[in-house]
Amino acid sequence: MTLSEANSKGIIKNVGLGSTDTPTFSSIELSAAQPFLDFHYGSTTNDYSARLWASGTASLELKGGTGGGTGILQVEGGYQCRSGTKGSYSASAFNLLWTSGAMRLYVDTSDVGAITVTSSDRELKENIVYQTDREKAADEVSRWQVALFDMKARGVLDKKPGQLGFIANDMKEVSPEVVKGTGLSAGVDLENDDLSGMYYLDPMAAIAKLTLTIQHMQGELVQLKEMLNTQKP
Repeated sequence: MTLSEANSKGIIKNVGLGSTDTPTFSSIELSAAQPFLDFHYGSTTNDYSARLWASGTASLELKGGTGGGTGILQVEGGYQCRSGTKGSYSASAFNLLWTSGAMRLYVDTSDVGAITVTSSDRELKENIVYQTDREKAADEVSRWQVALFDMKARGVLDKKPGQLGFIANDMKEVSPEVVKGTGLSAGVDLENDDLSGMYYLDPMAAIAKLTLTIQHMQGELVQLKEMLNTQKP
């Protein structure tokens, strides 16, 4: 039996599938070579504004609309992953946020810190100025204060006693190039306040300072050897 356009539209409306209806189903199964769901944000007449489709045997892909744009998935709660491919799911959820030129990692509501990624190819850089003030670097490094401290508990992070390292606030006063972030206010609430501005060390910048220091020490050692050689009978 062939239905007329009017009859087919009537059937769709009567079962709650009109353009303004909100039907409820217990479940939906899509079966095809590559089944998909199309979304029309703002009632766009484009083919779709976003498409969720099964792009492989066990994979889903989110595509941007035919009118332009890329597929963006916004997650309110977070992501949960397995340990390996068949392990149990973590009880915690994580999120990544790109802000102020850095990628920050959140676990549940805890700002764990920044993820540092380094790229060093010359073609990625410009305004290159090689640093030669080795004596200045050596003076700075000599004033870096090594500290033993306890990391406070916050969110999902347990207290970590007996940590050996540096205090970024102190380092910023001596070598500001090795410290990133805007810093936290004194007495900040570690559980409820925004911690995204916390100071953290730039490992590559610190290594560069240490390299200049070693080069300075090596130069002084060479000069000392030459001086001793000239004093030999």
